[in-house]
Amino acid sequence: MRRVIRLLFTSLRWLSVVLVFSVAAEVFARLDDKITWDAPFLSPYGNERLLDQDSLGFRGRANFRYQKWRMNNLGFRGPDIAPTPAPGVRRIAVIGASETFGLFESPGAEYPARMQVILDSIAPGRYEVINVALPGLTLASMVPYLQRAVVQTSASIVVIYPTPSFYLGPQPLPVEYIPPRYQPPALLHFAGWTLERAALSSRLAGKGREVMKQLIPPILVTKVRESRLAARRAEHDSSWVWRTVPADRMDAFRSSLNRLVASAKKEGLQPLLVTHANRFSGAMQDTVGPDRRHIVNPMSLYYPQATPSILIRTDSVANAIMCEVGAAQGVPVVEAERQIPASPAYFADFVHFTDVGADKMAHLVVRGILSHAASPPPLAAAANHP
Repeated sequence: MRRVIRLLFTSLRWLSVVLVFSVAAEVFARLDDKITWDAPFLSPYGNERLLDQDSLGFRGRANFRYQKWRMNNLGFRGPDIAPTPAPGVRRIAVIGASETFGLFESPGAEYPARMQVILDSIAPGRYEVINVALPGLTLASMVPYLQRAVVQTSASIVVIYPTPSFYLGPQPLPVEYIPPRYQPPALLHFAGWTLERAALSSRLAGKGREVMKQLIPPILVTKVRESRLAARRAEHDSSWVWRTVPADRMDAFRSSLNRLVASAKKEGLQPLLVTHANRFSGAMQDTVGPDRRHIVNPMSLYYPQATPSILIRTDSVANAIMCEVGAAQGVPVVEAERQIPASPAYFADFVHFTDVGADKMAHLVVRGILSHAASPPPLAAAANHP
């Protein structure tokens, strides 16, 4: 009996040690976030909090910051802006998914931010660029988002940079946006205090996962994902993996793009389409070197029915559709495909830019804006800034 009691007390002692250590580690993790990123100590904190959901869908969470990503007073990435542009200023909204929002670039180096710097060097005070992109934003979801959040900014030009690969997922994307089911955040009440339950989620666990990602060699991650991809495909017959770019998915892309362009024009916005660029378009695929993971990862995680060639060619097919839609609707198109070198110097992964790639993209889009979608700046301003 004494032995059982002794064992029980020993177990409780160690349980207390583990509990105290876990609480202390969690506190230090939150202090680290506070000191490093000025993160809230007792509020939910994660990259998913960059988006705010209600019954109508998603938009950016105003005045929220997660690490290097900052949402401004209107819920867009970047510095605070006035609700409407100043007199004589032409506001340009740039819409897209994470490639436009910015993922791997240094703060302020994402291509919409670089567009602002370039335009300021050409015509100071004449243009204002706002980055209205959101991670995961599809063509269909851009329509209500544009009407709800972007039109109110009094932008006159909207630059549209869609992500064609979204249309290769196991479930076809709808042509018209269907808002996800909305569930209000769960709240906890303590002696007059109200706290979101998500605020109690462990940040220590998230930091641990990030550390593990850094420690595991990329080649090992690629091997594991190749194995998972092969296992998933083995559950289906050979016809499940596409041999050509799926026509029905590209038809959905065309329909959604037409709806978006028509909606933008109806709202008084002047659309400018930009074709999509990727790390491998126009280049030989790296099937054995380290860049292979940039093909394997998206197939394994999101697009199991696509082969490497289909994943790459989908951009080209969708870009041809963009040119057709632009011609039919009288909308200019900026050709970005193959204008940005297929090199790790320009792409951090399959589709996301490095600082150098984002700068290249910014120059392409600015050239398109000044050539097609905007009145030239006043002669005096242009003369002072060649």
